[in-house]
Amino acid sequence: MLGYAIAFALTLLLSLALTPLARKLAFRLNTVHYPKAISIDTHVNPIPYLGGLPIFTAFIASTTLIYGYLGDLVMVIPALIAMTIVAIGGFIDDAHPLSVLGKFIAQIVATTFILVTGQDFLQILPILGSTVPDTILAFIFLVGLMNAINFLDIMDGLAAGVVAIASLGFAGVAILQNQPIVAVMALALAGSTIGFLYYNFNPARIFMGDTGSQFIGFTLALFPPMLLKQNTAGSNQVLLVASLIILTIPLFEMTYTSTIRILTGKRPWKGSKDHFALRVFAMGYSVRKIVLTTYAIGIVVGIAGIVVSKLSIGFAIGVAIVVLACSLVVARWLSRVHVPKPAAGSQNPVKPTS
Repeated sequence: MLGYAIAFALTLLLSLALTPLARKLAFRLNTVHYPKAISIDTHVNPIPYLGGLPIFTAFIASTTLIYGYLGDLVMVIPALIAMTIVAIGGFIDDAHPLSVLGKFIAQIVATTFILVTGQDFLQILPILGSTVPDTILAFIFLVGLMNAINFLDIMDGLAAGVVAIASLGFAGVAILQNQPIVAVMALALAGSTIGFLYYNFNPARIFMGDTGSQFIGFTLALFPPMLLKQNTAGSNQVLLVASLIILTIPLFEMTYTSTIRILTGKRPWKGSKDHFALRVFAMGYSVRKIVLTTYAIGIVVGIAGIVVSKLSIGFAIGVAIVVLACSLVVARWLSRVHVPKPAAGSQNPVKPTS
């Protein structure tokens, strides 16, 4: 348990210490969002968006030290390399905005790399019963969840808080399942995002940019297949369902926003105000109220996922059905909200391409 506390505390402190330095660097590099480009008018000063660098640096530094001490570093090196590829791709995009294809290159390379080299710590669940289709499904899951967090990074503190809560949920499952490798990584991700969140909560002093959203999204996506691979006592089906419950918010955001865009004739990757948070904002709720309510929902589904991980598959599926039904009700409610078109020259508050 001491190792778990160190994993969380070390990344938290490093992230807290490094984020102000990243903020200064962003101003020097002019990696900054200006008020006129922010569709949620809560900022009056330019906001730097290299917050992903301290999140990534704190995570990589602490996990390398801890896994090295535990003797598991060799096993997780492929994951750390893949995370670095994703972070580099995000940093390039933050410094010099890339096309949609350019954004996907680093994601595809990192995901392919981890699926090829990560057999020692990742389990591809045989859902379709054949290696190639199941690998393709795993690829879609990893890339999809990475972009789901990118979609969520649309409001002060939203993405960082959701990922921190989900990471703590996965840490809880891993500890109950006696899986220290997963628990350490999940707690490290939670610590690094919470440290950053101190500066990112409304009104934000720094944004995470693609460096952060893609990195934390990719890392979060690794937890379910890691849990399945390390599992020796319980049911893989139960762990899969528990993982999906914990990931309710990012999965809802990706599914809902993409569906609305497709149904209204937009490209799924084209920026718009169809994100659930922006629809609620259009109803008159404040940024803080939206974000804190989302946190509360994340805590509920996180606890549900932890509890479900120790129960039968029948009970787990029952909880998942309840969560799905609630999600459909919320989606129906949000679909009735009128979202005003952005003014000419405006864009989403964090990234126009999310």
